[in-house]
Amino acid sequence: MVTRDKDGLIPREREFCYQYLIHNANSTKAARAVGYNHPERSGGRVLARPWVKKFLAKLAKKHMDKLEITVETISQELARLAFSDITQVVDINPDEIVLKSQEDMGKATRTIQSIEINDSRQNIGSEEKPTYVGEIKTKLKMHDKKGSLDSLGKWLKMFVDQSESNVTMTIAEAEAADEAYKKRFEKKRAAAKK
Repeated sequence: MVTRDKDGLIPREREFCYQYLIHNANSTKAARAVGYNHPERSGGRVLARPWVKKFLAKLAKKHMDKLEITVETISQELARLAFSDITQVVDINPDEIVLKSQEDMGKATRTIQSIEINDSRQNIGSEEKPTYVGEIKTKLKMHDKKGSLDSLGKWLKMFVDQSESNVTMTIAEAEAADEAYKKRFEKKRAAAKK
């Protein structure tokens, strides 16, 4: 008989949970990594077990806490991207557009996705007295404002997908479901041994 640990998991289920996180929440790959015979079916079955879900939630919370990711930090970053203004990172003059210094940009630097600088100048003078012809082109790309607005709107439940459902369960209900599942599981195991 296999013993369960303090989280109610057998060793294979615990390893499945770690593999699930390693494989970007892919239950089939996790089941294959742990050695289940039919990973396509087994992954979903293991994932459906309440004590496995509970342990995965515990691991996810631990990871989020370690990275100091909170609802507040995510909402602030989404808002920063969604409401970014290009004038926070460049000065727009009649003759030119000039990239501000990093100090002047402050946290607005986070709204920049990439900067490309293409220097096509050539020195047609001497080394002592250089004369350059050509130009320096700077290409600035900001993060996707519309995508950030969409994400922020979805997060704030401003628009709800018709296929989206909201299931709320109290801790007591989750624990009761967990116990009921364990009883059914043990009953099936006992019947299989007969």
